[in-house]
Amino acid sequence: MKIDRSINDDVAVLTLHGEFDSFSVNGFLEEIEALVNNGVKGVVLDMLAVRFIMSTAIGAIVKARKRCKEAGGDLAVSRPSPFVRDVFDSLGISKVIRMFDENNNAVAELGRAEAGDNLLTGNGVLVKFVEQFRQNAFGKPIVGRMLTLREDGMTFQANAAATYFPAGTALHLKFRVPLARKSYYFEVQANVLEATPNAEGCAIDTRYSKAINADDLAAIRQFLADLEFLRSEVKKGS
Repeated sequence: MKIDRSINDDVAVLTLHGEFDSFSVNGFLEEIEALVNNGVKGVVLDMLAVRFIMSTAIGAIVKARKRCKEAGGDLAVSRPSPFVRDVFDSLGISKVIRMFDENNNAVAELGRAEAGDNLLTGNGVLVKFVEQFRQNAFGKPIVGRMLTLREDGMTFQANAAATYFPAGTALHLKFRVPLARKSYYFEVQANVLEATPNAEGCAIDTRYSKAINADDLAAIRQFLADLEFLRSEVKKGS
């Protein structure tokens, strides 16, 4: 990722270009530290040209804002790309870090208080029954919505009756976690632990029945650690 910098008094505008991935985090945080050490208190991140961002990078932005707060300033995001805005809105980060349509507005408004404690997640899950007779009975693959993700399983929402998912039912799950691995599909086999009826169908809690490969497990662990950090920061609102 490339970073262009402009400074006006004690406010810096950092224009980010490209993909903000884990390899860019250290350089970004070093840039923030250098600015603060040189008397800059406010930082505006112009993210119009950011095509992709990982959860680790979002965590770095939250850390950068905390560093600015420690120096008596603040950090804001300006001109977020559609991808960045969708991610920040879905994670609740936009309730903690202020977002503006123009750099000038962001510079002018830095320093006002903001708080928030909401964190929302959800990704699509393609669900197939391992046992063919169950798949034939249902008739087509299920497109569910991820509710929670763990190292050993997940819970997802399905627009289907809970009776289709008795405990022990074997499922093949295919899903993406874009903030963990870009343009990549995780595929696992899992067994149903419990299906709980609700207004939308049912929430299905599962546990993986086969070990996940090491790279996938490492990506999920890092993603979960990043989300836990983000949750704690959103709750603190600083």
